[in-house]
This record gives sequence, C-alpha cells and structure tokens, in this order.
Amino acid sequence: MKLAHYEKPEHRAISPVNEIEKLFQSFLNPFEHFFGRTRTEQRIPATYYSEDTDNFYVKIELPGIKKEEVTVECDNSILSVSAKSKKHNKSESEESESSYTFFRSIRLPDSIHEEKVAANLEDGLLTVTLPKSEKKKRRQIMIGG
Repeated sequence: MKLAHYEKPEHRAISPVNEIEKLFQSFLNPFEHFFGRTRTEQRIPATYYSEDTDNFYVKIELPGIKKEEVTVECDNSILSVSAKSKKHNKSESEESESSYTFFRSIRLPDSIHEEKVAANLEDGLLTVTLPKSEKKKRRQIMIGG
C-alpha cells in the first residue's frame, strides 16, 4: 500500500502583501478584546492516498468535524470534499467565535465506479472508498465492405 502525505508549509514568503496584512492585523488586534474575537481557520488537512486490487482510497484528517459538516461529491471523475464548522466559545472574561472551512477537489482515474463511491467519518478521519471498475478490453473492429 502506497501513501502520500502533504501538509501546507507553515512559513510564508516575505512580500509587500504579507507585510500589509500583518500591519492590518496589528491594527485590529487591540479591538479583539472589546468586540470579541472572530477567527477563521483555513488549512489543508493531511491527505493520504492508497489502493488495493479492488479500490482506491482517499483519507483526510478532519479532527473535531462532525459528519453533518462535511460534504463529499463525485462528478465527472472529480472528487470534491468540503467542510464548514463554526464554534462559539464563552468564558467569564471573553467571548469568541471561530470557524473552519476546507475545500479540496481531486482528479480521479477514469476507472472508478462513481455510483458506488462511499465515505465514512470516524475518529476525525474521513475515508472515501472509490471502487475500481473493470478495465475495458481493447477489441478489434472488423472493417466492412
């Protein structure tokens, strides 16, 4: 079984846009305490790919996400996975709200039975099972006339 693992690098290149973004965030930070914090996370979760003789598998780590917050679609050999979660946190001294959004589309081989694709979310791991279809055999066409 082969696995591929990808995580988005944490460092950012220095650019004028990043510097302006940092300046803007530093301007807003003093107001977070007054207005309450609103935080949006957008990250790329770890994704694993594997296959056996009958299926391809795509596994995506989505810790803390409920199955009602995840959408999995398969259309024209494209697998689309999205998740959206919103959490409201309140303590004695402050109130905050955080949200998490994720979208990923993956090009699939043409040899997938799209009608039989299944997904399962358990212990923060989304597993999408993509059954392989029978490979079409090359056949010779007789020329008439």
